[in-house]
Amino acid sequence: MKKFYGHLPGWAQRLLPAVGIHVMSFGIASGQSDATIPYSPIGPLHIDSGTAWVARIFDSKINSRIQIVGLGEVSHGGFEPAALKVKMIQYLVEKKGYRNILFELPDFNCMPIRNYLTDRRIKTLSIIDSLVKPLRVPPIAASVLSALFRWLKLYNLCHPGYMVQIGGFDIPDSHEVFCNYFLYNYIFRHNIDSAQIMVNKWISSLATDSMKLRDIFAWFNDHKNVLAASLGKKAFDQLHFHISNQVNGLQDLFRDIRYRDSIMARNVQYLAAGNKTVLWAHNVHLYKGSSYMGLDLYHHYQSGYFVLLTDYSKEAAVTVVNTVDRYYYIRSFQPIASSTPLLILNMFGIASGIFFHDEVASRLMADRINAIPSYGEQFLIGSKNAYDALVIFDTITSTLQPGYKK
Repeated sequence: MKKFYGHLPGWAQRLLPAVGIHVMSFGIASGQSDATIPYSPIGPLHIDSGTAWVARIFDSKINSRIQIVGLGEVSHGGFEPAALKVKMIQYLVEKKGYRNILFELPDFNCMPIRNYLTDRRIKTLSIIDSLVKPLRVPPIAASVLSALFRWLKLYNLCHPGYMVQIGGFDIPDSHEVFCNYFLYNYIFRHNIDSAQIMVNKWISSLATDSMKLRDIFAWFNDHKNVLAASLGKKAFDQLHFHISNQVNGLQDLFRDIRYRDSIMARNVQYLAAGNKTVLWAHNVHLYKGSSYMGLDLYHHYQSGYFVLLTDYSKEAAVTVVNTVDRYYYIRSFQPIASSTPLLILNMFGIASGIFFHDEVASRLMADRINAIPSYGEQFLIGSKNAYDALVIFDTITSTLQPGYKK
């Protein structure tokens, strides 16, 4: 290079450094102008707003081949992710023909709401809050779900031949209500003497849930034919599913989360039954990662499984539960330093928006999504192709926003 530079005329030697500086500056400027990432702004979230903005973003992404749409939340106790999921459900119901919505709740707990939503004779909306209360979800989630169920009830009343069904795919952590329900609605109705013997046994032996469920399961197996004839196939199959799910719930969920997620994946496949289905759950269960429900569903549905996760870039002040005394309180979190939302904020200056995986991955970003479980210890989840869409909020609150009635 020195040899070449020395043979240049004097005027060229004086000009070349200036040209070099200009070219280098141009290269830096060009690199900066390309340092961006495609995204869409988040539209209005109040329940009475339209879904046109959702359609513009997702119409080409959620095509006719998508059977299962998973809607995730970084925390069960935040308003914005839940409200976003309501907008997605409105869009999927109105524009994409989805008629099956499954929640991260036991299906037995969802049964009263399902019956209410699909009963044409009941038109009142005032009882919805009382139906939601037994679900034992955080207060902000209860308010958002009440608003969603009001909307679904009105929708079903206007579409009596094309109603939306709801259900739950989780396994229960409490069994007393189901045991009493089964005893008084089935055993007493078919054989009072057997029911009385069972009640006396439970009282005298201070029976545990597992003992009660074993008795119920044994009675059910002995009376299958009679029950099937009296209930009809649909009601009998639902009862059989509920009993099996209660038995599955006896496992220690905190020791073996893989067990829980494997059962939930099977429950989704059973309850979806080939229908277009929306899943409402925590990010942890939906993402296409190792050891969780989402990976099982991805293996089963392949490209027919679409996952939307939610996250935050600045702060999440959300409701979590004290696991000892079972009371809710608000706790603030900041995103983990290596999380995808914080990287997007630091690299591109974008604090919120809707991003698609291919466009994020092309910027050599790994999937690192914040997760705040109910008990409040934040961690990261991630895997290759963990999601299809990522909705990032700058802040997440536990405050009910306009458009949602308490």
